[in-house]
Amino acid sequence: MNPVVVLGLGLLLGLRHATDPDHVVAVTALAARTGNVRPATALGVVWGIGHSLTLFAVGAGIILGNWIVPPRLGLAMELCVAIALVAVGLYNLRRPDHPHDARLAGDGRPMAGRTFVVGLAH
Repeated sequence: MNPVVVLGLGLLLGLRHATDPDHVVAVTALAARTGNVRPATALGVVWGIGHSLTLFAVGAGIILGNWIVPPRLGLAMELCVAIALVAVGLYNLRRPDHPHDARLAGDGRPMAGRTFVVGLAH
């Protein structure tokens, strides 16, 4: 098969995957606390990098290592994703102690570490 066709199909399937409701909710909930487009975009990118690393690792294991994901494990992983989304939602409901807590970490940067971990888990 033509490599361009394979890459194009991969891109289309990736775009479809990226617009799944759970992805949109996760990134929106994480970016909602920034209050500005640029840091929100940065958090979305950080989340996407974390998510891509997990997908790459598991995908490589399935393709190269002939791993088989049992249905029970797949459901357990989906439950972990749901728990992570609920945790992010609950975190957004928390009232910040300080006005800047809602948008930035203590050093003035968006909370990229937490966002990366949520992306890995998702």
